[in-house]
Amino acid sequence: MVTTSDGDIQSLRSLLLRSGVPDDPASGVIFAGTPLTGARTYNLGGILNADGRAQRGNSLAPLQSWKPEQFGKHPISSEGITDVEAKRAWWYLTTGNYAAVAPLAQVARGRGEVAEQAQLLLERVEQHLIERFEKLSLPIANIATHDAAQRLFDHMQASGIRNLAQQQRTLTTELRNAARNPDLADELRARTAFFRLQELTIARNARERDQARDGFSQLASTLPNTKWGKRAVARLEVLSAQ
Repeated sequence: MVTTSDGDIQSLRSLLLRSGVPDDPASGVIFAGTPLTGARTYNLGGILNADGRAQRGNSLAPLQSWKPEQFGKHPISSEGITDVEAKRAWWYLTTGNYAAVAPLAQVARGRGEVAEQAQLLLERVEQHLIERFEKLSLPIANIATHDAAQRLFDHMQASGIRNLAQQQRTLTTELRNAARNPDLADELRARTAFFRLQELTIARNARERDQARDGFSQLASTLPNTKWGKRAVARLEVLSAQ
């Protein structure tokens, strides 16, 4: 999350629309299919680079240098979807809200064009989720695969698509097994701790900010071999310089 102004939001909106990113006039949602950045974390304290160091400057700078083709398209097509409710559900899908298609299951059991469009969108969602499942590298061996598996499970469950029950059972087993992997469990613990501590660094209360500094020091010493333990070291350097 970035502290921003209405002017920043309008600038971002104009940038995305000039780049050909779809805009839903009904909901005001702007969608960019490609992740805005995989190397930075946005938060109220500014922008953190991959090494955990704070980045200063214009929060829109990473976007302003992008070319239109970098925004991409959503993998679930809306082609041929004209029904208002189905179209709205698709727009919610673009924000990651897969629960939006769950009510369409009942609509799809009806007759006529509305039912056909609901069924068409459900089929596309199901196919997309199956493709994501097939691309997963199982068993889960790293935090990136863990996150992808957890996100996929959440999307499948939210969609309410019954045909995905077997894939959901497989993901449940894989995630449970991953939690028993000591190295991966440490990475997950370290990451959770890192972001909780990061929230404290911007607290108004000086004591909480001190707690954040102590917490980063403890994280760096107790989980030094994890990626987030190493980032805690970099974060400590930044905090010490302030």
